[in-house]
Amino acid sequence: MQRWEPTGRWAAAKDMAMADEQNGAIALEAGMDVYFPLLYVTADTGDHWREIKLPYDDLPKEVQYLTDIDSFTYENGKFTLILGQGDAGTRKVTFTATDISGIWQYTEMKEATIHTVG
Repeated sequence: MQRWEPTGRWAAAKDMAMADEQNGAIALEAGMDVYFPLLYVTADTGDHWREIKLPYDDLPKEVQYLTDIDSFTYENGKFTLILGQGDAGTRKVTFTATDISGIWQYTEMKEATIHTVG
C-alpha cells in the first residue's frame, strides 16, 4: 500500500480511477474525517496531484459516508465523479465539474443494488 504525505499527514490509497489517459482521481483514507475520503486529481497522467474539496455539506442526510470511486468520466467538457459506499452500502453520489481541479457540484444521489460474490 502506497503512503502519501500531501499535507504533512499520512494517507493510504483507497481507490483510483482514470477518466482518460490524462485525467484521474484517487481516494485516500486519511485525516480526521473517517466518513468521506480525501480526493486528489491529476490532469497530467499522474505527474502532479491536487486535492479537491467536494461539497459534502450539500449531501442529503441519508448519505452518512462514502468510501469508493465508482466512476470517473470526462464527456462533453464535463467531469463526472461518482462515489459509493463500497460493499457496505447502496448509495451512490454524483459530483460534476468543468475544471478538474476547480469547483465541484453535488448533482444527485441514487440507490444501487449490492452485488456480492457467491
